[in-house]
Amino acid sequence: EKPGADFYETMNQFSQFSERLHDFSIQLRETGTCDTDALQDEILRWHQFQLDVEKRFLAPEEVPWR
Repeated sequence: EKPGADFYETMNQFSQFSERLHDFSIQLRETGTCDTDALQDEILRWHQFQLDVEKRFLAPEEVPWR
């Protein structure tokens, strides 16, 4: 069975994170430093993304009769 749209949206977000981390690694390799504020923001985005994925795919669904 083909995964739903949520799966592809999540995979796209993983790709975006990967590209940004790659950009940080290039900056660090070329200059010996990187924008620490931007890196910290990215770390916070990763944590929020993880929470969102857990909520979307792992948290029990609400029971309609409650």
